[in-house]
Amino acid sequence: MKKRMKTIIMAFLTAVILCVTVFAAPAITWKTIDVAYADYKIYIDGVQFESSDKNGVIEPFSYNNWIYAPFEHIAKALGKEVRWDGNTNSLYIQQGAYEIWTPPPPVIEDTAAIETKTFEGRLEKSDSVGEYKFTLPYSARVTMSFEHGFLDSNSQYWIIQFISKNGVLAEFNSRGNIVKTDLWHALYLPADDYTVRVKAFNSYYHSNIDYKVNITYEKNIGQFEYEPNDSMETATPIQFNKAIKGNLLWNGDVDFYKLTVTSKKEISLKFTHDFIDNNSRYWTIELVSPNNGILLSFDSRGNVMETISDKITLIDPGDYYIKIKPINSYYHSNVDYNITVIE
Repeated sequence: MKKRMKTIIMAFLTAVILCVTVFAAPAITWKTIDVAYADYKIYIDGVQFESSDKNGVIEPFSYNNWIYAPFEHIAKALGKEVRWDGNTNSLYIQQGAYEIWTPPPPVIEDTAAIETKTFEGRLEKSDSVGEYKFTLPYSARVTMSFEHGFLDSNSQYWIIQFISKNGVLAEFNSRGNIVKTDLWHALYLPADDYTVRVKAFNSYYHSNIDYKVNITYEKNIGQFEYEPNDSMETATPIQFNKAIKGNLLWNGDVDFYKLTVTSKKEISLKFTHDFIDNNSRYWTIELVSPNNGILLSFDSRGNVMETISDKITLIDPGDYYIKIKPINSYYHSNVDYNITVIE
């Protein structure tokens, strides 16, 4: 077999075993390399492949233990259509003729948006009611604050309600000497129309000073629970090693999360929450199989901010569910928690 070495100048080397002739390319980097010619042969479906252009036969060569030959000619021999885009240094190969081709738009990952709506008003009389309607444009985590001028009294003067079409979702009061009251738990809501209602605490404890309601909502792109999720049928999807934030809004609330397993997997559950100055248990966390019932169960205490379960091996592929519920109607907390499936 004839062996000989030649020095050639190449404008571009691909990361595959073949090369393509480039007629125009931006940002060219020139390199001088040694390649080997050894009468290499290429066969396609048992037939020897040979290629040539206006300058004659194009002989395959080797470089770094790879065989190089004209990619375009081989692709066409395989029945493929080839197109070179010199603007992006990109080679396109497909079955069938190219018609009008445009590159697909870049995939831009959605980001969480945080917005605030503000409503101002006053209750002129003790039986006055202020109602403020707004539309939540997307599923979101919603918090609310109530501000007013200072009153030299610790009495409660206002009742603030957050209302959906199904009724009151949350209610809290504001005292005279606390000029800004924050809703101390979040609401996880779907896109819909909502109303904030402000009314006097009673006919005696009433104030007609100006107030302001601020509603802040953060777009849910998978980092929060999706309400309602109080059943397996409405469970919020959860991924491995990605925390989801949620809360038990009231003492009868239950949150379900659906975990899909495709193969045998060993996991544990991590449950974290903000500090509560109490050693009592507030949450029960269960891993449930629709066919086999409760597979794992543990509790979380108020002053223990992180609890990790024992490991468990899920043998069968399918859907599993994480159920989070209050210990009971008395020991309940609606502070936010995070649940993570660790693999």
